[in-house]
Amino acid sequence: MDSILIIAGVGIVVALSVSAAALALALVQVRRQRAVLSQRDQELAGLKEEMRALCAGAVGLDQRMAAVEQRGRQLKERQEQIELREQGDRPYPQAIRMVQNGAGVDELVSVCGLSRNEADLIVMMHRVDAAS
Repeated sequence: MDSILIIAGVGIVVALSVSAAALALALVQVRRQRAVLSQRDQELAGLKEEMRALCAGAVGLDQRMAAVEQRGRQLKERQEQIELREQGDRPYPQAIRMVQNGAGVDELVSVCGLSRNEADLIVMMHRVDAAS
């Protein structure tokens, strides 16, 4: 009976030793996983910060682009006004450009201040140029 108790005791000690070793290995794995997770959390935080910076830059760029586009429109309008002033009371070049862009007689009369006959003549002349 003593030998059975000794064998059982040795079995229990071996089982406890194996269990302790398994527990120690599990703890090592948990620590490694925590370290990996901590590193990934830091990488994720860095990526989030970079994304915030990119978004802020995109908003600033969008605002600058809108300002440049607005300035371009203003310059175009100003150029057209200067061209009209240089032409004096004869808005024929503008009327010709408008006809080339598809404007009709009524639009020439209202925008350029031409008589209906002048507008008809410019449209006819443009059609002849387009047919050639």
